[in-house]
Amino acid sequence: MMKRVLYLCLGLLFLLVSCNDDSEHRMNGMWQLKTVEDTNGNTTHVDTVYYSFQRQAVFSFTHLINENEAEVYYGYVDFPADDKVQISIDQRYRVDDFLKYSGWTDFDNTFIIKKVDGKRLVLLSEVDKKTYTFKKY
Repeated sequence: MMKRVLYLCLGLLFLLVSCNDDSEHRMNGMWQLKTVEDTNGNTTHVDTVYYSFQRQAVFSFTHLINENEAEVYYGYVDFPADDKVQISIDQRYRVDDFLKYSGWTDFDNTFIIKKVDGKRLVLLSEVDKKTYTFKKY
């Protein structure tokens, strides 16, 4: 009888943990940037930029220069609320072209998470109000 109760409790605990639906877990992995839309509705199509979120703490930004060369920038990510993500690029390393490749105005950016699921991520920058749309890579 005790084993049965223990297994039931462990099963329920497993279900509760596995059903965690917060944004930070759903954002884990690599995302390919597809479009950037500004406040005037102008859309820029992109296929050479990737954002990667790992373990709710580490961030990388990859820009493909050509088929044999890429620039990678690293930083940190924080989730101050379930619908927000803050990204800070680590400036201790070479970051010369990061602002040019990213389109950001600073090395720190806060985004509102508009949508995140297994296939699509949509972020709205609080800084410049641009909307970034990604597909899961």
